[in-house]
Amino acid sequence: MTEKVIVTPTYIVATILLMHRKGISEKLLIERVEWLSEELILRGAKIGTYNDTSNGSAAVKSALNLMDNIITRNKKNVFQMSLSA
Repeated sequence: MTEKVIVTPTYIVATILLMHRKGISEKLLIERVEWLSEELILRGAKIGTYNDTSNGSAAVKSALNLMDNIITRNKKNVFQMSLSA
């Protein structure tokens, strides 16, 4: 069953956001998403919509748009996952 699972970029972004409850900058978020994507690919996981990490920035921006109602962005461009959603 795990061989058939496809991990979406939105899932990866959400995972990183949950690991940084106090917030994370967009630059660091992109770096962590690219790193986690590389690790997942090395371990045989299939990543949805993109399989190269050069497009990490676009994947993060797309995921943040999808999660717009459950994240907060402050003036310093730091993202936090909202627990009330």
